[in-house]
Amino acid sequence: MTTYVEYEYGKSKMPFDTAIAIAEAFDISLDEMAGRGASALREFAPIPLLDVRAGAGGARENEDAPEVLKHLGLSRDWLRARGIAEKAVYAIQIAGDSMEGPPAHLHDGEMLFVDTGRREFGGDGVYVLRAGGGLLVKRLIRNFDGSIMVRSDNPDYPPQVVKGKAAQFDIVGVPFTRTGDIR
Repeated sequence: MTTYVEYEYGKSKMPFDTAIAIAEAFDISLDEMAGRGASALREFAPIPLLDVRAGAGGARENEDAPEVLKHLGLSRDWLRARGIAEKAVYAIQIAGDSMEGPPAHLHDGEMLFVDTGRREFGGDGVYVLRAGGGLLVKRLIRNFDGSIMVRSDNPDYPPQVVKGKAAQFDIVGVPFTRTGDIR
């Protein structure tokens, strides 16, 4: 589990100098970062963190109506600038190590935001998929013959190729982190 994830889940206290550095990087005050003040609350969209794990390895089954663990704030301006509707976003955790290689570097226990407004294949990239009743985080790549390669970034996991319209998965959305898109 990364240090930032430990801060997000309240498993570790953020040192004051780290809080200052983060506030400066996002050009917000510490009060805004802490969610204090009516203006600060209006500037951030409350994004539900669901008790859901997306497998980075095998698919992870989850409850049909997952519990909302808490709400996380994302800048409404940041979401608007990327064309992301705040009502179409929720946060989940990754379970497994299949996406730990370059270029994504997604780690077991890490939190991802999912834009569920993007449920179609929009080109090569990382997607959250529903397959066999569970969720996965995988890279999709269109091959020259039109088939789709479902690939892990960790080379220990072999790719799979899906041909034709009878794909064995549905795209749930496109994941991103607080710092931007996942490449």
